[in-house]
Amino acid sequence: MHGVERGRPSRDFAPPWWIHVVLVAGAIAAVWFHIRVIPISTEHWGLFSNMLDVHVYAGGGLAVLEDRAVYEGPVYWRMAFTYPPFAAVLFTPIAMLGSTELEVAWTVLSALALYATIVLSWKALGYRVSSTLLAAAVPMMIIATLLEPVRTTIWYGQINLMLLLVVVWDLSRAKDSKLRGIGMGLAAGIKLTPGFFLVYLAITRQWRALATAASTIAATIIVAGLIIPRDSLRFWRGTLFESERIGAVDAPSNQSITGALAHVMRTPEPPLWAVALLTALALALGLAAMWLAYRAEEELLAGTIAGLTAATISPFSWGHHWVWFVPLIIVLSHYATISRHRFITWLLPVAAAIPAASWVQSFVDPLQPGGTFYAIGTFMLLPRDPELVILLRSVFPLVFVVVTTCTIVALAGRGRQATAPPDQATAPPPGTEVPPDRTDSPHSKIDA
Repeated sequence: MHGVERGRPSRDFAPPWWIHVVLVAGAIAAVWFHIRVIPISTEHWGLFSNMLDVHVYAGGGLAVLEDRAVYEGPVYWRMAFTYPPFAAVLFTPIAMLGSTELEVAWTVLSALALYATIVLSWKALGYRVSSTLLAAAVPMMIIATLLEPVRTTIWYGQINLMLLLVVVWDLSRAKDSKLRGIGMGLAAGIKLTPGFFLVYLAITRQWRALATAASTIAATIIVAGLIIPRDSLRFWRGTLFESERIGAVDAPSNQSITGALAHVMRTPEPPLWAVALLTALALALGLAAMWLAYRAEEELLAGTIAGLTAATISPFSWGHHWVWFVPLIIVLSHYATISRHRFITWLLPVAAAIPAASWVQSFVDPLQPGGTFYAIGTFMLLPRDPELVILLRSVFPLVFVVVTTCTIVALAGRGRQATAPPDQATAPPPGTEVPPDRTDSPHSKIDA
């Protein structure tokens, strides 16, 4: 990535005044959306009116505290605990909170994680963490809640934003950091999907970070095994493979290759050969794109593609697992800023945000709280054309295909930049313009 090599000065985050006006206006629009489009006070559907998953987390922690089986039966309402044993141990402190305190604390932590992720993403792109960036990140955070993966994470009380922060923090650290990889390993110890980042570290030959990540995962397994040996054995021997505990494969919100196939083939269980073939193709695209991005020293892009790849090839990926849209949009905004073709390149972050937005379609349904069902997210919409419905059901995997393909096309001809002297500018990506001797010039400052 540009401007982050050791010895090379960072960019100033110094947008013109009108950009701050746009950000504040966007934040106000986001608040209006949460208040009026899906009324925040609406039973069940309001932004803070669900919080189901955090109660499941607390239920898993309570089972540990009370020495009950974590994986045999529901831990909250009718919901089973599906995370690794280490997560259940980690959730024991929140099990001691009252319902209101739990929901408020979790929401605050999610908001702080989103804010910190935005700041660290810009830092990973080479921008100084200045007061200007810290201030601008506030409306950015509010605007980000318009993204379906972010809104649904907050709505469910999910852990996705916290795991995203841990991994992005790892990606933003110096490559020679002794503990680089510990964040990725910790995230994988809490939720299995981030374990794909070990593949990312291997494909990019970050051997010490890979060893640290693997050691961290091993440590989480050992710690949980010592504290809850019976549940640990139960999970690793059987529960791990019980995918039906998560949800139906053909659920509209299953935004994985497997889910896309189920929608396209109109079957609740797509054939294994088709799943294996398309998963292999998606994996190949992801590995090639992340390797090329890392070779071009675009590490936030590489890590973001790794996160998107993990969500794509996972057997089941809820829409809210795709919180990697947040750093993706930031990366694309950065590229638009330094490009000489700004009008065209600014279409890129906009194009990425459109399918990820919280589009809403409401239906009268007496069985729902308040008598209304809110279909939230592109993949939940029901246009009249059935073929368009199938297309929307696969929207996030399609975004993955476009992002990885464009990355491969854009970076395939670029060589590794690490050999350039520290005082010599790194070659920009195709279609960009960065002054070689001025990091404080207008082209080197974010203006969006």
